[in-house]
Amino acid sequence: MKQSPLAKALGFLFFVLGIMYFAVAAEDPLASIKKFYADTSAAIELGRKGEGGGLYSTEILINSHNLPWRAVGNYSKKIVFWYSDQPEFASTNNKSETSVLGKVEVKTTAAVRSEYEEFLFQEGGLVFYYQQSRAGKEPQEEARYYIQNNELLKLLRGNQGAAEKPDISPILKTAASYQQLFLATFR
Repeated sequence: MKQSPLAKALGFLFFVLGIMYFAVAAEDPLASIKKFYADTSAAIELGRKGEGGGLYSTEILINSHNLPWRAVGNYSKKIVFWYSDQPEFASTNNKSETSVLGKVEVKTTAAVRSEYEEFLFQEGGLVFYYQQSRAGKEPQEEARYYIQNNELLKLLRGNQGAAEKPDISPILKTAASYQQLFLATFR
């Protein structure tokens, strides 16, 4: 079947636009972080189902019986580390021990306040931080931080972009402390 010149031109246009889309996405650090997040999340879901996925998990549960703490009330904290290998094997590939850590999930409950955090690492560097919190009947708050080379690329509060560029050094410090805690679980 012979194609019309218009059909050929449209086909070529869609081909070129497709190539341009993938070229821009490959250069866009936000798109790269979002893809890495989606790939890591898919691997975690397979791991949760017991179907592999290439990631292992270690959980730490603080106050596992959720007993009341002095001046706080009920308190519990669950930390889940998702990683691809034992840290000591990373050095055989000329990588840092923390390079195997993919994601840390932290869920904290203190009285009527609950908080959920995610720290996404790529080759040992923090690339994404997510925080969701709620206090009692207050509306839920959430924030997404996209990070490259320890610098904030973009901040979203809820689904809205944020104009401010907050100091992310406390987030980086907390992420580093979770990396050290992860390494301590293997010592």
